[in-house]
Amino acid sequence: MKKELVRKKAKDAEAENREIEELIVRYLKSGTNIFLTGAAGVGKTYLANRIKTHFDNVILLGSTGVSALRIGGDTLHSFFKFFVSKDIEQLQLSDEKHIDMIAEKRRVTKAAANEIFLKNIKECLRVADLIIIDEISMVSKELMEMIDYRLRLSAKDIPILAVGDFFQLPPVKSEGFAFESPYWNFKAIELTKVKRTDDTEFTEILSLVRIGDNSERVTRYLKSLEERQNKSIPVRLFSTNVEVEKYNRARLKELKEETFEAKATATILEEGFENEVGEFMKSQNIPEVASFKTGARVMFTVNNKDEGYVNGELGTIIGFDELEDGTDVIIVKKDDGKIIAVSPFQFHKDKIFADEDKLKLKTVFEVDAYPLRLAYASTVHKVQGLSIPSLYIDCKRFFLPSQLYVALSRSSNPDDLTMVNFSPDKIIANPKVVQWYNQIQDKIN
Repeated sequence: MKKELVRKKAKDAEAENREIEELIVRYLKSGTNIFLTGAAGVGKTYLANRIKTHFDNVILLGSTGVSALRIGGDTLHSFFKFFVSKDIEQLQLSDEKHIDMIAEKRRVTKAAANEIFLKNIKECLRVADLIIIDEISMVSKELMEMIDYRLRLSAKDIPILAVGDFFQLPPVKSEGFAFESPYWNFKAIELTKVKRTDDTEFTEILSLVRIGDNSERVTRYLKSLEERQNKSIPVRLFSTNVEVEKYNRARLKELKEETFEAKATATILEEGFENEVGEFMKSQNIPEVASFKTGARVMFTVNNKDEGYVNGELGTIIGFDELEDGTDVIIVKKDDGKIIAVSPFQFHKDKIFADEDKLKLKTVFEVDAYPLRLAYASTVHKVQGLSIPSLYIDCKRFFLPSQLYVALSRSSNPDDLTMVNFSPDKIIANPKVVQWYNQIQDKIN
């Protein structure tokens, strides 16, 4: 393709993105809730980050720990104090228990304890002019009711930007989607231009897999992936943690080098958050002890452009060293040829709070750990949101809706994509999601 044509297409796409951005901002500022959707790789999170710059005080929330870290905010459960509640009844019982505990500990009335318990939520809602919820597909019908219950604490209506794709991974342990809730009141705006890859045929096939199309054209293309060989060392995607751990351990054991054990260390900065450390580490895929060897394939797990790496990048460990200050570093040769001395990364858990009329973030604890994990294999769930250049997908235990779609859509280079154990019955889309998207098509945008 000629450079002039590439530049023109890029400018056209930029102009279209600006128009969509301005449209969404106008809707939100008029009080209309927006559901920003689209297939994998269309730039939903990027656009959401652009939209937030048009507002002064934005509450950034993710449905998972990973999505919260990605958008620079807190999780829904943590911010709204849902704790382990699964529905409104459990939440009300949980609230009562925590309020009673505060009343007893501080020797105050239940009314005063209630104010203490909900003070930060109320203050943040008072100041906020926008709420962004990322990965809305993993928010259940029950969770939407819980969100509405908390938003009633606000004296004003705060517009919400919900970001996600219900054709991707669904809520955990719930049959009900957020859009099935009576509290779902969003205008849908859909992004359609895939930015992750320029492969037109692959993009078209993906769009059909997304909606559960297992026609001859789709199955023929996907079966052709079984005949390929990866051009570089791929990340293998499995369905279960058991498969992943078994494969990673086996590949690491093959290496005859000494094992370097990296222990994660937590530092509590605010009293009262000690019990959240374990769940935070689990959500960020941080093991208490990680094992590495020279020669091991690894994936970076965070964005750190100052140090020269981004989330999802692949490389190989070529050695270990010690800095003058005694810090152990892992020497990684990235697949692009660059060599980086990787120090422990400071993962931090931030809480949103109101400082007079401004929303701010306060770090309540930190976890120091190497931003690396073994990259021989991963579950589909743990790579959602990433772009991976070399993939080997094992469909053997793919039985759930959207699993195959999410796995395939991680590929940023379809020429280096291989698949095994595929059959047409692996192409599954949730019929409720298909029906709902069909119903709202004439209302989108």
